[in-house]
Amino acid sequence: MVVLSFDVWNTLLDIRRLFRRLVETLAEEMGSSAEELEKRVLEVYSEAKRLRREGAYTPSSAVPESRRLMARALGIDEEALYRALAKTFAGIDGRELLFEDTLPGLERARSVAEKVVIVGNTLFWPSSYTRIVLDRAGVLRFVDLCVFSDEVGYMKPDRAIFIEAARRVGAPIEELVHVGDSLAEDVGGALSAGATAILVRRGSSYRVVPELRTAIVGSLIEVERAVAELMRNLSL
Repeated sequence: MVVLSFDVWNTLLDIRRLFRRLVETLAEEMGSSAEELEKRVLEVYSEAKRLRREGAYTPSSAVPESRRLMARALGIDEEALYRALAKTFAGIDGRELLFEDTLPGLERARSVAEKVVIVGNTLFWPSSYTRIVLDRAGVLRFVDLCVFSDEVGYMKPDRAIFIEAARRVGAPIEELVHVGDSLAEDVGGALSAGATAILVRRGSSYRVVPELRTAIVGSLIEVERAVAELMRNLSL
């Protein structure tokens, strides 16, 4: 049995497009420059990810603490930011967040995996919002299970979230192949759990390193090929 798990943001969906829509909402309500707001939002995103990696956030505190961080950086109160996030997600068409290779890659992935799982961290908004855009984007029709940090109490790169995902679909962790764009959270976390990892670097050269249980793909369409090669070399 092979279980394929996928990260969400910057693997399946483009978070910069989501932030752009949030900035449009904020600029309209605040009367501020969208360009300046986008710069601040992206800076806060980088800072929040750093704090998460360093353990400053727990799975339960990551959303409220990171949202507080963004509100301070934008000079607005948390309630105003919450309303802007809710308005953004209510009006967004998930399909506009898709990378071109997302749906074709997922469709091909189903041919080499018995189960497909989402394994994602949360910042700024709860996983319920992410589920909405995944559904609207047409992603969830390829997915058997979603495992989010704010729901299970573990965050990538904690090995426990990968082990929990495998447990929930009834597979040993050795049969999990995780796909994501973060070297630390996705690749490092999956490997530490005993799973196999595929790093997404769009536009990069395809490479499989079976002795390290890893592959690098330049497109999600190559995930099918990478899993097949890893299976042959690792006897998954």
